[in-house]
Amino acid sequence: MAVRAMILSEYANESNLDMLKVFKMILPHDIGEIDAGDTFAYGIVNWQETAEKKKKPQKEYLEYYQMTKLIS
Repeated sequence: MAVRAMILSEYANESNLDMLKVFKMILPHDIGEIDAGDTFAYGIVNWQETAEKKKKPQKEYLEYYQMTKLIS
């Protein structure tokens, strides 16, 4: 998703689009997908199990981001 945002940013209606903010919003999603695996919208999936798999890496990323924000 982050790569898609980067590629499509040149087509945005906003001339002052803050890509850093965009990436900060997208990366927790992408990191969750790395550990839990990508899910297809029309596939046969246990959505509750997939959501649980994504929570841990997303939480770890957000905790790390909060910590580094305090340090810098």
